[in-house]
Amino acid sequence: MLTRGLYSIATSCCGCSRGCVSPSSPPPKQDMSMPSISDASRKPATFLLTSSTAPGHFLRVLDLAQQLTSRGHRVLFKAKATKEAEVKAAGAELIPYEHQLDLQDLAALAPHFELPRWMPKIPFTLTQVRNYIQANNVQLALELEPLLRHEQVDCVVYDFFEFGAAWAAERAGIPWVSAGNMGSTLSRDDLPLMFIAKPPMQHLGKVPALAHALGNQFLPVNAPRTRLGLPAYTGRTAEFVRAMISPRLHIVMAHRGLAGDIPIRDNQLFVGPTTFNVPTKTREETPRVEPGTVVISTTTTPGDNGLFRRVLEAVAPMNVPVLATSAGARDVPAGLGAHVRIERYVPHDGVFPQARALITHGGWGTVGRALTYGLPMLVIPLFGDQILNAALVERAGLGRYLPLNKATPEAIRAELNALLADDGIRTRAQRAAAEIKKLKEEQVAARALEQIAYERRAHTTSRASAA
Repeated sequence: MLTRGLYSIATSCCGCSRGCVSPSSPPPKQDMSMPSISDASRKPATFLLTSSTAPGHFLRVLDLAQQLTSRGHRVLFKAKATKEAEVKAAGAELIPYEHQLDLQDLAALAPHFELPRWMPKIPFTLTQVRNYIQANNVQLALELEPLLRHEQVDCVVYDFFEFGAAWAAERAGIPWVSAGNMGSTLSRDDLPLMFIAKPPMQHLGKVPALAHALGNQFLPVNAPRTRLGLPAYTGRTAEFVRAMISPRLHIVMAHRGLAGDIPIRDNQLFVGPTTFNVPTKTREETPRVEPGTVVISTTTTPGDNGLFRRVLEAVAPMNVPVLATSAGARDVPAGLGAHVRIERYVPHDGVFPQARALITHGGWGTVGRALTYGLPMLVIPLFGDQILNAALVERAGLGRYLPLNKATPEAIRAELNALLADDGIRTRAQRAAAEIKKLKEEQVAARALEQIAYERRAHTTSRASAA
């Protein structure tokens, strides 16, 4: 088993004392109870990765796939057949779903569901979500297990929603590793970070036993495990947490500094935000960025409730250069002045390094890119994990958080002025960017996965020799 030293961070990396990995740290001492990893064991390994095609989930697992293939490993990727081009761009081989319902498909269908007026909406929705998660992961386990054995897979890596892959690996005797965003990080009480930092759920996080008990009521998974012939999870930790997050290694595609001083569980590896870009058929032109430009990116999907217009109309009177991406916004203002430029999309990798500040809704993709380039941000979240991201950004001193219900034009201007004047935020953001760059250059995620695959091979070789 990997030693704890592989998962602890030197304070020289991000200024914290626990729960991250430093690429410059010395390697942990060899556990003498382990067979040595021979040169033969270090030949290219075979990995199987899987994720739904929901962008935030899919891209982070593709990022891991690209790291592994760039180091000469074979990567099989279980996903929808329509995603062959993206998987191929990461250097992996697509294995299409047989009978899976993709999470992204479910999200597309959800707006068209209609219930009878007499049927309570919330209990029905929760029941359907639970049934979907249970059934889909059982099916994923059944599809993957024969593939794992036939292809002699050395390690399985799954987005935390696709935990049926962990069950298949468990049945096949293969190590499994989970991957997720900052919200999937576990505290020392085995609670996802949203229970620690996201209002109002943080109140529930103060009573871990209650939070885990409620989790078992919402999403029990021991019955599906029993149907697969696997032992039931035991202990106080919620069953779905045990399933989603690998006890061996959980890869967090984020910066450790976002968790601040929150005590976190061992065996979690912070590797920096997702940097994989899906190739496009058309070449995106990077617009000219004036000195001191404020970038506004408040939505990537329809349904921003007018936030795009609100922010633009608040910032325009400040007479600072503005570059705004309308993306899915339906209400796009005009006539705000020559200093305000509105584009449908702009490549963040080309714009963020030259910008002075960002106003965003807090989607993890945008927040991650801002951190990667050391860009201070004002976060006005709309819903979901965007609220958690905003709280973490402010808690870490990397930006400011303005709740949507308080985002008046006057408040937006005041918060932006405070952000632009705060040299401390800019310094911390640039320091975080330097740490992220080092993590990416060292490919700490791929190296940790290699170690797990090589140790598995060493065990297999040792058992074969003994037999």
